[in-house]
Amino acid sequence: MATITIQNLPQDVLVALARSAAHSDGIIEDEARRALVRLFSDARLGPQRTWARAQLDQYRYSKMPSVKRSANEVLRGLRMERDRLIGDAFEVVELDI
Repeated sequence: MATITIQNLPQDVLVALARSAAHSDGIIEDEARRALVRLFSDARLGPQRTWARAQLDQYRYSKMPSVKRSANEVLRGLRMERDRLIGDAFEVVELDI
């Protein structure tokens, strides 16, 4: 495993690491290690990076789906369909009062 030495670390960062380490009953070195792993771990970001690269490739090669209707038109159509389905589900009964 590799080793690093960090010099001239800002005091506020050192204090934050110390507090976090004290909270988890650990030492500053362990807390710094956990923070670096959380920040740079590829395993956590792998699926997102793969998806983003695929989207970028589609954009680069003009293979993105084309949009023929605006978002407002799509929503309007969905609402009309919903209202039609709701209307079909109920029977209108006239009451003689």
